[in-house]
Amino acid sequence: MKTSVLGALAALCLSAAPAAAATLVMPNGWNNGNDGLMFDVKVGATGVTFESLNVMVWGGHADFAVFTYAGGITGHTNSAAGWTEVGRARLKADRNLGGLGTIDFADFAAEAGSTVGFYITTLNRNNSGLMHYDPPADNAVGAVRGTDGAISILSGYGKRYPYSTNYAGQSLVGSMTYSLNKAAIPEPSTWALMIGGFGLAGGMLRRRRVVPA
Repeated sequence: MKTSVLGALAALCLSAAPAAAATLVMPNGWNNGNDGLMFDVKVGATGVTFESLNVMVWGGHADFAVFTYAGGITGHTNSAAGWTEVGRARLKADRNLGGLGTIDFADFAAEAGSTVGFYITTLNRNNSGLMHYDPPADNAVGAVRGTDGAISILSGYGKRYPYSTNYAGQSLVGSMTYSLNKAAIPEPSTWALMIGGFGLAGGMLRRRRVVPA
């Protein structure tokens, strides 16, 4: 019984360990800039929770916002309808050299195998734009620009504020931070039932069988 209870406790402790955050850093450089960028992120075999992203900006300071669209950007590149704002931040960078800025947003989960559309845009056009890579002509929208197995960031569109012009084949310069989703952790009342059940089962297995005379 003691062994069974200790085993159950160990399993519960392991299940309660928080998932460590991971960051996918994009490998490409930059040579162009727009007011915004719209692209898809594909989730691998395990669901993830998106937490924040870094973007390359230039031209002083500006307010940026991040929007998402479940299912991806296809059919939703020229309208604000259906997009959900998840966060915003004021980013500042050297007017000529540029720099990376972090946009934290409300954490949200995405299921394994799903696609999530992201749209990052400046809100005030204060001589600032989102920097992004300008890939070769054969790198079409939807091409994988960065992956670590858990998530894949695809090429998308450079956007003029707010939804007007598409520059096809543009991709994120920066990084995406996320954590892998784990199985739901039982409530304390459920823990007690589970531990009691394991203990009872262990006790029954250890009990010696009594044979009537």
